[in-house]
Formats: sequence, C-alpha cells, structure tokens
Amino acid sequence: AARSWRDDLVSAVIAHAGEDGAARLSHVLDAFPEAYKEDFDADTGAADLTRLEMLSHQGEAVDFSFYKDPESPGGFRIKIYRTGGPLSLSLMLPILSSFGFEVTDERPYDLEGVGTSGSEEWFIYDFGLAYSGTPAGTPTQLVAALHQAWSGRSEVDGLNALVLAGLDHGQVTLLRAYGRYLRQAGTPNSFQTIAGALCANPGIARQIVELFETRFDPSLTTRDETKRAEAIIEALDDVASLDQDRILRSYVSTILATTRTNYYRGRSYLAFKFDPQQVPDLPLPRPAYEIFVYSPDVEGVHLRFDPVARGGLRWSDRRDDFRTEVLGLAKAQQVKNTVIVPGGAKGGFVPKGVAGPDAYVTFLRGLLDVTDNRVDGEIVPPADVVRHDSDDSYLVVAADKGTATFSDLANSVAAEYVFCLGDAFASGGSAGYDHKAMGITSRGAW
Repeated sequence: AARSWRDDLVSAVIAHAGEDGAARLSHVLDAFPEAYKEDFDADTGAADLTRLEMLSHQGEAVDFSFYKDPESPGGFRIKIYRTGGPLSLSLMLPILSSFGFEVTDERPYDLEGVGTSGSEEWFIYDFGLAYSGTPAGTPTQLVAALHQAWSGRSEVDGLNALVLAGLDHGQVTLLRAYGRYLRQAGTPNSFQTIAGALCANPGIARQIVELFETRFDPSLTTRDETKRAEAIIEALDDVASLDQDRILRSYVSTILATTRTNYYRGRSYLAFKFDPQQVPDLPLPRPAYEIFVYSPDVEGVHLRFDPVARGGLRWSDRRDDFRTEVLGLAKAQQVKNTVIVPGGAKGGFVPKGVAGPDAYVTFLRGLLDVTDNRVDGEIVPPADVVRHDSDDSYLVVAADKGTATFSDLANSVAAEYVFCLGDAFASGGSAGYDHKAMGITSRGAW
C-alpha cells in the first residue's frame, strides 16, 4: 500500500527492458503527467516508455497501438506515439475517419524532459473510436495501413475502410489503382461513388482481389479465374444498387482485360498493361496496347497504336482527365504520322505532390516494369510478371510538352533496367540526335 506509482513503474521497466534499460530510462521515470498515472497502470507505462524510446531513434516519427476497451463509448481505442514534435490533429483525424472510425474523445499526454539529451518531448495520444460494425481485419493490418497513410505511401480516402473488412493495405491500394483507372477510362461515377460501392460490398471486394491474385500471382501453377469471375457475377444478384452493380462489373471486366502487372514486384507504384479491346466502355479510337501507372506521387497512361510505334510523353496538368488529353493528341498524331509511320504512341503523366522529374522517373519505371527486354536476340520477360499477351519489347518515349529536357533522365532509367533500346529509348538526348533540327518529326516530313 505504501508503494507509489513510480515505484511500480521502476519494477515494470526492469521487467520490460532489464537493468540496463532501466538505468538508461531513469531520467524519464518522472516525466509522466498525473493524468496518465490516473488512466494507466505502471506496467502500461513501462511498455509505452520502451516503445517511445525505440521511436525516438527515428527522429520525428509516429507509431500506433490499437486495442479494445469495453469501458470506452465506442469500444475501441488507439494510442498514437509521437517523437520529435506534437501531432497534427488536422492530419491525423481525417486518416482515422477514412478507415470508418468516429473519434469520440482524445486524451493527450505530454512527457517532457526525455530523450538522450533530456531536452526532448515525447507524446502519447489516446483516442476513443466508434465503429459501426465488427472489424474483420487484424490490429497488425490496421497499424500497417495507418503507417502507409500517415507517411503518404497510400492515399487517404474511403477505401481505407476495407482494411477493417479484412483486406491489407496492399490489396486496398490495388482496388484504389483500378478505381483511378476507371475514372480516366470515362466512367460517369465519381471516385467517392466507386469507393462506396466497394465498401458497401466488402465480400465482393475481397472476391475481386482474389480474382486479380488468381490471374497474376506468379507462384500459382493453376488459375481458375473464369470460375472466380463467374462467382462474382453471381454474387452481384444480391447487390441492391444498379450503380454499384455496374461499378463492380467494371472491376471484373477490367481485371480480365489486364494482361500484365508489376503488383508482385514489390514496388511503391503499380503498373497495369491492358488489352484495350477488352476494357468496357473505352472511348474510340482504342489503342492496341495501354499501360496505366499509379502511385500516390504520380498517375500516367501510355497509349500505343501499333507494335512498333513512337511518340512523346507529356507532363499533363489535367489530373482528372489526362487520358482524354492523351487520346486527343493521339488522334491528331494518327493524321500527321501517315507520311512517316502507320501508327503512333502517346503518353501523359500528372505529378501529385512531388517534383515533375521524380514523377516522370516513377512513370517510366512503371512502363518498363511490364515491358519485355531483348538480350542477344532473345525475349526476356520481366521478373515476377505473369503475361497474358504475346512478346512485346518495343517501347520508345520521346519528348513532348514539359519533358523536352528529360531525355537524358529517360535514358538513365533505360540503363538502370539494361533495356535493349539503350539511348534510343528516349529518341535522343544530349548524346543522341536532334530530331527536330534534322526534320525527322512528322512536321518535318510534311
């Protein structure tokens, strides 16, 4: 009865971190505010201390701990650990809301005079959360997805709610990327409507992911994608909304029209190659080949109208409809190029919060991730890419609006991939020819 909370904390820290750890944390033991001592026992304090100490080595960092609390109004709580500066609630609250949580209360705790120098501040924020259903996802999945959202490696939108339905953040990003492509492909539905259709039917959303995995997982030896697609179409009979039915069918059709993807190459961006003849409701003219690249930093599309077709990549400022812009340019190119080559190619990308050259490089890597190489005259398919089309090793990216100075950058990416076209990948650059001066553009041919 005579033992204080601090006495219990010392014993708990020794149990958690050993004698050496307790000595290292000795100057922190008095940093807990009285409010924390009222709300948590010393054993919890020791666990939080060791977690904050590990986090402090990363500088300005954040970590999460999700747990059930029957005494909380919503039944769930989340602890957010922060070092290097206070937490921005204007950034964090929308992230929590995107997962389907309602934040019911907040308890902030400020630990002063901590860190190796004794002049730092550590922060613990304890939020009460309400959730309308029963989470199917694990706390580990939720914490991983929160890290992705906080760091900017995934976007903050309504699709995050699928994490609590049992999908991991990578699978949610996959569905998000297809949703972004459907918007560019001309669907009349907003992205919010697309996200709502998936979140309202989480079972079908999971089936759609499984259809994609069945089609492209390189570790599988048998693929029953037709059977899985039929099962999804059958499940759509129970979908109440016609709009939702159309959106979910579009996902099935577009996945079946996908011929390659870099999803299993472990990239921070996704690339999908399509057979445009199989993508529903695409505006005419339809290219022969199409590649869409998605990441939180950049989105872009490349349209190619023949197996051998050259064309430029444009830095677009039309974030909502850059594919429409690229397709319009391709139509004009078809007319101009009739005197030099039978077909052409066009591409465009939109940076999202990063510098244009960085976005350009990511876009090019996405294109090359799903393009065959040619070594000693033999086709070499990209690693971990299941191909549902024939050999295709031709990809040339010329300069266009906003990318006139990027040719050397493009050729450096080709060198990084040891791509067979080498410095012909960007049709020139500082070590190549000036195709405008030589008059070998379509304008020069006219």
